[in-house]
Amino acid sequence: CNSDKKGTFSIMKSKISSIQYADGKLTEFEASSAPNQGDGEFETFAILGFVFAFLLPPLGIAFCAIALKKTKRDSSKRGRGLAIAGMVLACLFTAFLVANMIAAIIFALGF
Repeated sequence: CNSDKKGTFSIMKSKISSIQYADGKLTEFEASSAPNQGDGEFETFAILGFVFAFLLPPLGIAFCAIALKKTKRDSSKRGRGLAIAGMVLACLFTAFLVANMIAAIIFALGF
């Protein structure tokens, strides 16, 4: 940077390919050194988990757990947020289903 301003500058490595410092040192960056930019493919299990959170919540929990594990291991995969949302919804719907089953059994037995 050719600047007369003094202070701290913040630069995102994902937006640049190299930096040349005042002392002449040149630092180059590869695309892989940048944090997850979300350019990878979408994790299929995250999509399935989110959909099944509404259709069959226990299966949604399983698919979302798989997606969370895969996106944590491979940072180039997208869909971690979708997997988290699917997991939360699937857990809530499963709890709702279990509560309804318990209420139906109590009602049927006449307690």
